[in-house]
Amino acid sequence: MHSAQTLADGGEWTAAGAPGSAATAPRRSLFRTRGARVVWLLCAIMLLSLADLQMTYVHLTTIGLGEANPIARLVMSAESPALLIAWKLASVSLACGVFYLGRARPLAEIAAWFCVLVLVWLMLRWGAYSTEMARVCPNLHIVMQSEAGVWVTMRP
Repeated sequence: MHSAQTLADGGEWTAAGAPGSAATAPRRSLFRTRGARVVWLLCAIMLLSLADLQMTYVHLTTIGLGEANPIARLVMSAESPALLIAWKLASVSLACGVFYLGRARPLAEIAAWFCVLVLVWLMLRWGAYSTEMARVCPNLHIVMQSEAGVWVTMRP
């Protein structure tokens, strides 16, 4: 006796659970494959990076901020919002492009997770920085003088 029956149109019906049936095929979800996870992580990297850019711009155009990264400090010292935005978008796009090209490899996923974790940590730091700056604002002129080499501001 056959496990498959012939349908009127000539097709075959396979019992559920039989080898080759749709019931035994692995389900694909939005997060099951490495490539899909990396793409979702890249979306998170882009969103968190845009949030970082927004926080950077707000602080630069209001009270200023201390920037430890010499390359970022150089870009910010040009006092060009367009240059800052272009630099941030170019650097994030380059990193995301590299991760996307390597999305099938375990190292790309590990690196993307690392970047997301660093950006989440950075968002937590921004929260702490904003809270601390609100507390320190009355004495901001002292901070600006003591960190003159790393303190940057920008006109809107």
